Amino acid sequence: MVNIMKFELNLRKRDIPEDELLADLKKVASIIKKDTVTAKVYTEKGKFGVNTFLRRFGSWNNALNAAGLKVVLNLNIEEELFENLADVWQHLGRQPVGKDMEKSVSHSKYSLRTYEKRFGSWNKALEAFIEYINTEIKDMRSRIKAEFFEVLTKDEQKNFDLDSALKRINKAMDCV
Repeated sequence: MVNIMKFELNLRKRDIPEDELLADLKKVASIIKKDTVTAKVYTEKGKFGVNTFLRRFGSWNNALNAAGLKVVLNLNIEEELFENLADVWQHLGRQPVGKDMEKSVSHSKYSLRTYEKRFGSWNKALEAFIEYINTEIKDMRSRIKAEFFEVLTKDEQKNFDLDSALKRINKAMDCV
């Protein structure tokens, strides 16, 4: 017996009116019974592509705002981008180049384009990252030193060398 497949035409709709996009976004929010919708959930339940919203509104949060839905601001997006960059850097064992940030072929959670949009260019993202990470390291060293000083005597504090202490701690951790 021969199976005959039915072919159905499914054309992509172009130039979707803004109110139709927003209505579908609100519909998905209603279906999931929430006052906001993530791009991931919309991809699963919505009728249009997330990129259509991004092109039309400039960002997912702008689309949520236009639909009257709750905007979930990620105030730490730069920190997340920097943490991701540090992970990729450590994974590669070297400074990443732009192509290392492509999500489909790398360890990165964010694309090169995300960094370019946020910082203006890949080089500016790297510069901001170096400033951020060096400040974080400096702050961390200050906190560690302050905690050591809480338990050290005045004489021990005079001779205290944070680098030596950290090396000893790392060596001890390697033995565990």
